[in-house]
Amino acid sequence: MSKLVVAYIVENDEDVFPLSFDSVKDVADHIVVVDGNHYSEPYKENCEQGWQYTNMYKSKCSLISNPYPHEELGANGKQRNVYLKHLKKHFLGDWCLVLDADESVNNLQQLKDDLDHFEKQEAVFVHPRMIHFIKDLAHEDSTSKYHWCIGRIFKIRDDLHYPEVEHPILQCDDKSAFCMYYNKIILYHLGYCREIFGLRKKYLNHLQKSNIHSKSFLHHWYYAHITGQYPTTNFDIETLPNVLKDYFMPSNIMNVHYFKDRMGLEDKHMLEALLWNEYFKPKRSLEVGCGAGQRSWVLKKMGVDALGFDISEYIIGASPFNSGNLSQNDVCMFDYSLGDFDFVFTYDLLEHVKYEDLDEALRNIKQYGTKNFLFSIPFLGDANLEKDKTHIIKESKEWWEKKISGVGIKIVETPKHFMFSEQLIIGEIK
Repeated sequence: MSKLVVAYIVENDEDVFPLSFDSVKDVADHIVVVDGNHYSEPYKENCEQGWQYTNMYKSKCSLISNPYPHEELGANGKQRNVYLKHLKKHFLGDWCLVLDADESVNNLQQLKDDLDHFEKQEAVFVHPRMIHFIKDLAHEDSTSKYHWCIGRIFKIRDDLHYPEVEHPILQCDDKSAFCMYYNKIILYHLGYCREIFGLRKKYLNHLQKSNIHSKSFLHHWYYAHITGQYPTTNFDIETLPNVLKDYFMPSNIMNVHYFKDRMGLEDKHMLEALLWNEYFKPKRSLEVGCGAGQRSWVLKKMGVDALGFDISEYIIGASPFNSGNLSQNDVCMFDYSLGDFDFVFTYDLLEHVKYEDLDEALRNIKQYGTKNFLFSIPFLGDANLEKDKTHIIKESKEWWEKKISGVGIKIVETPKHFMFSEQLIIGEIK
């Protein structure tokens, strides 16, 4: 009868590993632990205490020092090949279940009982289900109906290997190797709710020595946290202090939040571009602060040589409307390589510029243009001015006209048939 071996890679996982270990220790025939802490005592204690007797520990557990630093390129694949080499040497022909330190498994005996069935099916890879808990034990990842762990259960053969990349999938030289999906066991992943281990520790600690809260209160407090029922309300992340924003949400992460509802093509983008094309008849246009560049995309479809740039590297890379005509740049830094444009426009950009940088930004915009300009800006009195917490400059239309004309752009009357004409300033070279 085939043996069942469980294999781990661990490093700084002392808080979560005991729980995973407990879910397999009574059923697994052997456990292989590749230890990034180089035989750290916590893992030895887990293994020794788990099997209670030193002689059982020695016969049922292999603790291997991991020679590949976590920071090394492709380290994860290299680390997995360490336990795979050990498995091939000592357990060729048996079966292996791979777990991470923050994963537990239910009903492992069922898996062991089904090994003969896998053998009869001549399976090489068996893909079990996984549940990813998110934040607590009452919410799971629902990005797909079922999550399958590809190749986490496999027959130990000489022709298996892991690519030396991060998060590799086990490979077999025999490309016709039979695979099975298997839902009689489930792997429970706690990687996205590891804070519940700290909550449990705090709960047990307070039960022992708290003089402030009753045991009944602590029971309710703990249950509410681990089941996601603790009362909360949405908090506006735009109001976070910069020290927290900079640490947890660097600029590209904030951009994901800012642009999440600004990536689609809307009727207004097409209608505005159509009206501008008919009125200005541009040959070459520049959209300054283009975001995803929807309006430039429409102009390009109309035959205009339409370029755009945005300060956000994220949106330039993520935009579905970038056909090589959008680039990353800052309105406060003039780019001579872009050339001249007979139509330059900005849409909901300038109110984001700092007051001290505005004159430089306007001079650069003017320098790009040879003929017509269009500025869309929320002015005082416009409800949209206060909706976006990233707006910095909050001034009247007259104030803006004075600023724009001050750099040499002549303000002209806005066509009444333009969409959102009340928030537009139209200019031309004096």
